[in-house]
Amino acid sequence: MANVKKVFSKMANGEQQRGEPLTTDHEKKIVKLVAQGCPNSVIAKRLSVDERTVSEDLHRIFDKLGVSNRFELALYAVYRRLVNSSEA
Repeated sequence: MANVKKVFSKMANGEQQRGEPLTTDHEKKIVKLVAQGCPNSVIAKRLSVDERTVSEDLHRIFDKLGVSNRFELALYAVYRRLVNSSEA
């Protein structure tokens, strides 16, 4: 629970480790699918890429947005309205 508070606190204060926006449609699709609860294997199939590519892309997205894991990424996506809460 402390992790959730930390993430929301950072977002509310506009804090991010890197603060870089998502720049590609591919990144946005990955974030949306993660927020929907899809594992890497499903994301890979839906985007027609290798599962290793999804993993590498996720780590790059984590670094870019300053989140540590899929849960924080999903919270970030909902909070920043990258996805609707009904999609997450």
